[in-house]
Amino acid sequence: MKKITALLFITVLICFTGCEDKKCDLPSENNTTDTINNTCAIVDINRSTLKTNKDAKKFKLNDIDNKNYTIYFDKKNILIEDISQDFVLLNFFATWCPPCTGQVPYIADLEKKYKDKLFVAGILVNDANKEYHELEAFSAKYHIDYFISNAKQNDTFAVELLKGLSIKENFQLPLTILYKNGKYYAHYEGGVPIEMIEYDITKAMENKE
Repeated sequence: MKKITALLFITVLICFTGCEDKKCDLPSENNTTDTINNTCAIVDINRSTLKTNKDAKKFKLNDIDNKNYTIYFDKKNILIEDISQDFVLLNFFATWCPPCTGQVPYIADLEKKYKDKLFVAGILVNDANKEYHELEAFSAKYHIDYFISNAKQNDTFAVELLKGLSIKENFQLPLTILYKNGKYYAHYEGGVPIEMIEYDITKAMENKE
């Protein structure tokens, strides 16, 4: 009888531990670390609820070819309509920023390498509304095949999105944010090594939770 009781106790304990909520801390306002990595498990969320969430914000990103994506977000959660990938990489950059242009070809390589699983979007900040020929030439020079938004509201979108993540408005370019299943996973300020970003992407993809 004692053995049965002990077995039941262990079973209950395992179930309780496995079902415990795992919380990932977002960067605080006082955090000065350039790179924030959440290593705890991130479960999928019902992203469709963002459309009906009264606190969620909505923006439309568009490129020079008038291709557009509607994006919803509420603090750390994000939803981009009409994409099939579970992972999203947002790269806030400017064409006049040397660290940005130095990183762009490697972001383009990541997009090609993980295209089926990773959606990449470049967001021009303090540099929007560029003429068609300017962005066309820029994309050709750096072999960019991923979506680049030059929408008028890019700067406003950046401020509102980063506010929810407690990232200061005077962030360092480039700023790259990784999402998994609609939830914030990590962000990187400045020209960090692309190996660091790819490492986190592969780890996020390996984690099935």
